[in-house]
Amino acid sequence: MALRPRQYEAFISYSHASDSALAAELQRILNRIARPTYKWWQWWPPRVFRDQTNLAAASDLGAEIEDALAGSDSFVLLASTEAAASPWVDREVATWCANKSPDRLFIALTAGTLTWDDEHRDFDRARTSSIPPALTRVFDAEPLWVDFTSVRINESPPRDPHFIDGAATLAAAIRGSHKDAIVGEDVRQHRRTKQLVGGAIGLLTLLTALAGLAAIYAFIQRNHADQRARLATSRQLAAEAVVALDTDPEQSLALSARAATTAPTSEAESALRQALRNSRLRSIIVAGRPVLDAELDPTGRLVAAALDDGSVHTWILRTGKPVATRRLARFPVETVQFSRDGSRLLGAGKAGVAVWSTSESTRRPLASFDEKGGPFAAAFSPDGKQVATGDLDGYVRLWRTDTGGPPDELLPPGPRRSPVRAVSFSADRSRLAAASASQATVWTVRTGRARIFRSSDEEVWAVAVSPDGTHVATGDTGGRGRVWSMRSTGAADLNGHSGAIRWIAFSPDGKSLFTASNDGTARIWDAGTGRPLAELRGHDGIVHSAAFAPDGTTVVTGGEDGTIRTWSTTSDPVLVELPRPDRQRLRDVEFDPNGNRLVTASEDRTARIWRLPHSRVLQVLGQGRRADEWAESAEFSRDGRLVLTAGDDGTAKVWKASSGALLATLGGPGDTPLYDAALSPDGRIVAAAGQAGAGRGPVVRLWRWRQRKVVMKRGGFADRADAVAFSPSGSLLAGAAEDEVRVWSVGNGALVAVLRGRELTSVAFDPTGKLLAAGGSSGAVWLWDARTEKRVARLTGHSDTVTAVGFSADGRYLVTAGHDGLAKVWTVPGGDLVTVLHTRASELESAAFAQHGRSVVVAGIGGRATVFDCAECRPLRSLVCLAAGRVTPEIRAREQEAFGRCD
Repeated sequence: MALRPRQYEAFISYSHASDSALAAELQRILNRIARPTYKWWQWWPPRVFRDQTNLAAASDLGAEIEDALAGSDSFVLLASTEAAASPWVDREVATWCANKSPDRLFIALTAGTLTWDDEHRDFDRARTSSIPPALTRVFDAEPLWVDFTSVRINESPPRDPHFIDGAATLAAAIRGSHKDAIVGEDVRQHRRTKQLVGGAIGLLTLLTALAGLAAIYAFIQRNHADQRARLATSRQLAAEAVVALDTDPEQSLALSARAATTAPTSEAESALRQALRNSRLRSIIVAGRPVLDAELDPTGRLVAAALDDGSVHTWILRTGKPVATRRLARFPVETVQFSRDGSRLLGAGKAGVAVWSTSESTRRPLASFDEKGGPFAAAFSPDGKQVATGDLDGYVRLWRTDTGGPPDELLPPGPRRSPVRAVSFSADRSRLAAASASQATVWTVRTGRARIFRSSDEEVWAVAVSPDGTHVATGDTGGRGRVWSMRSTGAADLNGHSGAIRWIAFSPDGKSLFTASNDGTARIWDAGTGRPLAELRGHDGIVHSAAFAPDGTTVVTGGEDGTIRTWSTTSDPVLVELPRPDRQRLRDVEFDPNGNRLVTASEDRTARIWRLPHSRVLQVLGQGRRADEWAESAEFSRDGRLVLTAGDDGTAKVWKASSGALLATLGGPGDTPLYDAALSPDGRIVAAAGQAGAGRGPVVRLWRWRQRKVVMKRGGFADRADAVAFSPSGSLLAGAAEDEVRVWSVGNGALVAVLRGRELTSVAFDPTGKLLAAGGSSGAVWLWDARTEKRVARLTGHSDTVTAVGFSADGRYLVTAGHDGLAKVWTVPGGDLVTVLHTRASELESAAFAQHGRSVVVAGIGGRATVFDCAECRPLRSLVCLAAGRVTPEIRAREQEAFGRCD
């Protein structure tokens, strides 16, 4: 075999049957430590050769093996009994010994025995079982060999110290160096490699971190840009929503909801609250044709509509599910009405009048009449036995409902006959009214006597008689409504519509009026004063009809746009209304801690405890004796076991709430009137505010009520104090007197703060004790930081004295009530208006939040206390879903991005 240039540092010869794994591991280590030093930039291929397959049977070695042997500098034999018996190992040894120096042949014993015979200068064949025959008489002296017999292949050879030491010995022989130098070089190479790898990893880590930081920075910048864009879009949408408030309330709701979901800006929240406050819409039924009249049945469950195609349709109001379709003729149906018992339904128009049964599936009418009169209007009598029609020829005709027999005729007085546009019975059937020309005519049914109410030169298109028959309301083509008294010549004007009033209706209790107009709006009015209570916008075009639900809390309208809309008469749902037959003004009202009871203080000299929601009186607590000794104040203790009252008789009284037993009377005959009183949170101390009396005596007094002991008196700074309030901890007491609120320490009576306002009449701490609110006679409300005495906000919106202020249990809202008849809810501390609560009281004296939930109670003139659900007192996300229920299905479907989460 011709010698070739060196290609390998060593050639490993071994038995494939026994030493494959060990040979592979030895090759790996020798490749690392048996190579010469090199620079890190030089490529270093593997330098130890190991045949990885069994040689096929042949007459000579393969060319690859021969080349490897010729190109190797050293020969490493893995000696074992299997290797000694292997012809292929023997041939590799023989080839090496024939062409290379035996001094470069090194032995690693893996199995068997190996014994050198110094006398014969050869291996002792009797005691050697691991050497192939080719090594007989090759060496002049004992060759270098290492012992691997203790190395276990099934364990980890690289971690075996015998294996590492033997490999280092072989590497030193191959390299011709000292073993220590080889090991040190390997350690240095390993350390250098680790340093290079560590440096590379560190560099890659740094680059990765820098790239990550750059990506994070870009992400943050993009998010900031997106956030700025969302904020700008939200504010733009909010501005558009505010602009649309008066012209398109539904669009305003949709825009503000979209603004709130785009970004929860203060502008979006304010716009959404305004839109909700303006929108009393609760549901929409799409009729598909112009709706000329709409009416609710006596249960409020069904709504019927007269359409311009001659049909009368009925739906379930809550779901909008169609119930029945009845047809009068091909001409428009002008009027639809249920009988008072709900058993019959009439429709009237140019083709006459038809009366159907609401309980039968047949669509055939029970009776048809007045086919020639071409009635514009028709109405059931309260007992359902008659139908009055207002006809084209100027007559009012009274027909028998069951037969449509020959009618009685009434002709409105006047110089000429004009079509009768509207007819209406009073609830007791004592009066019948008709609108024709520029007048309304009211007949006393029993006598036939007529009375005329003229509306200048405008035609009267709408008329209604109050349920008790004492008033008549009219609406004319000039857009003016009037409420006439049947007992006098006086009238209250309803001013606000810019188009003809097509329909007018009284509420079931006669306190409110509802009008529909050509100007596209419907309006709710105070029937006694003519004061507008609400403007309902949403119809696209003429609003033809307006009707109250039997409970008076809901109204329905029908319009030229082909929709029937249901509205709430108040911006927030009424939960309970307490009846007061004597109609005496309520001076105060409060919830108990659980919200299950109310206590009221009245000008009838009593306080009453009520059970909710049944409006049942549980206890009547007597406060004063004389007629002018009103009960001015009433409240529960924090645990609900006690009730504290105070009044003009100069006394504060503590009662047991469960039994109404009087536990203590504080003050006595001859004391000056008390206008307000409060129990400390622990129920031990009573504070009262009242008149100073002669010599500017005390206006604020504190008692330990169980001992009947006065512990503090404060006066000399005002002629009267109108309100007192304890802080939630009970450590502070605030009193509102004239132009300031004074705050004292309850423990030592020291004056802690003086907060200045103007003619202050009410005061309250927030639940944290950090904020203090007070209302004044100017209609303003002040909000201070109680610790720093700095004013946080000044709320304006009431047009008269603010008689009460109160915080919600979570401190997020403030309710105020005033002599302008309004209760208002504001955000805290921002002071944004949340909602306005309307009642039938022209003046309110008190308002309070329940300790749980969103309930608000208000009370005042007329003797009624009304409990509302403050629907708008919710987080912004919930307000969006509240808005979703007040838009048409089309708008809700279009605004899925805003309303999708509400489905």
